[in-house]
Amino acid sequence: MAEWPGVDYHTHICEAPIDEMLASAVEQGVREYGISEHIFQLHEGHPIFPLIPDEGTRFSRQWYIETCLDRAATSPIDIRLGLEVDFVPGTEERVAQVLDGIAWDYLIGSVHEIDGVDLFEYVPEDVDDGQRLWRRYGELLIAAVESGLFDVIAHPVRNMVRNPYVPSDVADLFAAVAESAARNQVALELNGEDTRRWPEMVRTLAKACSDASCAVSLGSDAHRPASVAQSLRTATSIAAETRVPGVMSFKRRDRHLIHLE
Repeated sequence: MAEWPGVDYHTHICEAPIDEMLASAVEQGVREYGISEHIFQLHEGHPIFPLIPDEGTRFSRQWYIETCLDRAATSPIDIRLGLEVDFVPGTEERVAQVLDGIAWDYLIGSVHEIDGVDLFEYVPEDVDDGQRLWRRYGELLIAAVESGLFDVIAHPVRNMVRNPYVPSDVADLFAAVAESAARNQVALELNGEDTRRWPEMVRTLAKACSDASCAVSLGSDAHRPASVAQSLRTATSIAAETRVPGVMSFKRRDRHLIHLE
């Protein structure tokens, strides 16, 4: 079994104190810990996505940056400064204004809605509706990749949450996303929460990454200390078994590929 490289690049601090999250990361053996709060949890980002409900405490961009950098200066593990940014066509210019002027280590792009449909709330009416949404979801993932804004695309299988109507050619859908990501040097995330819930879908995604020579990112999607690094050892095994090129590490938007053995 391949050894998990100790990276977790998808975590949040809006629902639990940052120091509790970091303490859990140390306990779990994390070596590179990425803090990637949602853009809509920032005062400056919330007006861009006003219909998305808060997940916890909202705070200013300045507080977020200063707090993360302060902990990075004293933590026994390497901390990376990131942000999870919703990709909604038409918001790119306003999003760029929030991102501007910050020395991010990496930026995660996420598709949480499909043309105004919240994929965490909407249940498709029937098979045709569900499969149409899956195909549009794939198109939006590719658009996020090709926007040039992101280093990682988060949880590309997350449309599973309310949409069981997975098309029979979903492997081709993931292949198109992975091929675009490889061309644009963007990593696709093997998400810990998704690995726990839908391991075979994550395996299909990983196989597409392998075939396209697309690197992956590992992120737990932890909102609470108990979820830090969740299922990332399993995700690492899937990555190794499907022979992905490697796991991406980030610093100041520079990428380093960690090969799995």
